Amino acid sequence: MSALQIAFVHSRGPYDGPFAQDGLDAAMVAAAFDQKVTLVFVDDGVYQLLPGHAPAAIGRKRADEALGHLGALGVQRVLIDRASLDLRGVAAELLNLPAKPMEAGDIARFLETQDQVFVF
Repeated sequence: MSALQIAFVHSRGPYDGPFAQDGLDAAMVAAAFDQKVTLVFVDDGVYQLLPGHAPAAIGRKRADEALGHLGALGVQRVLIDRASLDLRGVAAELLNLPAKPMEAGDIARFLETQDQVFVF
């Protein structure tokens, strides 16, 4: 059986409920089973890639810590919506992961090529 191409789209902030952590956990599980995983960050999801998270005050784990393990599991492709970065005043150089900024239309076309797309 060949590997599935699976995209995980992150559209919420890092501590906007369990979504960020759940999405990263799901991506890591898929990657551990040798699926071709791509992470896509749009809207407030781009905040997940910024350094310096300090969630202890709200009793949460650091969502950004899991990002460091993605490469070891084989997650090689990280895409980010250029307009989401621009709208929030975030420079791609500040992100925790090397992410490829793309236009929304290009991201949409990419997602059409995936076997599965999960949105968190």
